[in-house]
Amino acid sequence: SANAPDTHAEAMGLGPPWPAAICKEFSNHQQNGSWKSILRSEVPSGRRIHKFVWVFKMKRDGTAKARLCVQGCTLEAGVDYN
Repeated sequence: SANAPDTHAEAMGLGPPWPAAICKEFSNHQQNGSWKSILRSEVPSGRRIHKFVWVFKMKRDGTAKARLCVQGCTLEAGVDYN
C-alpha cells in the first residue's frame, strides 16, 4: 500500500507501528507451530532452503500488517511440494 515500507530495513528504520507488526507476525507463526528456526547444518539431506520476503500493508483502518512470505518462484513441484 502507499503508506507501507518496501523492505524490512525500511520498516525498521521508520519505527512504529512496523516493528510491532513484524513481532506479531513472528508470534503468530510461533503460536501456530508453522515453523521453527534451525541452523543451516540441521537442514536434512536433500532439503533446500528458500528465501522469504516481508510484505507490508497499511490497512484502511490504520492497522499496520506485516506478512512473512516464501519466494514461491524458487519452489519446484515434486521437490519442495507434492
